[in-house]
Amino acid sequence: MITIDYLTAAMFLLTVLAVYACEALIFWLKLRKMRPAQSETYADKLVEHEFKIEQLMMKIQSLQCEFESQVTQIPVEEVTAVSEEQNYALAIKLAQQGADVTQLMAACSLSRAEADLIVAIYRGVYKG
Repeated sequence: MITIDYLTAAMFLLTVLAVYACEALIFWLKLRKMRPAQSETYADKLVEHEFKIEQLMMKIQSLQCEFESQVTQIPVEEVTAVSEEQNYALAIKLAQQGADVTQLMAACSLSRAEADLIVAIYRGVYKG
């Protein structure tokens, strides 16, 4: 049977604790060295993302300017043609619902001849 006195056990225990303390210190130092490297990586990524955001903002501004220039280039005739088509569509719908010539002239900005023609063509088509 092996007998160990208190002094030997205490020395063994202190040695084990010293080894664990050294390992913990080494681990802490390595962790401390690693954190600045990680923060540098995060800082680099942040700068990279900020640069990409600035590029996207510039692209958005250029597209916005291009869009605004294209909108100002749309001929007035095209806009007028669309609104006239809408007026005629509304006039046809009103005529089908039984509106008379004066109502079409007032609601759709049509001349008397246009309103007469629409009423003549579309009044009897829809019996609703």
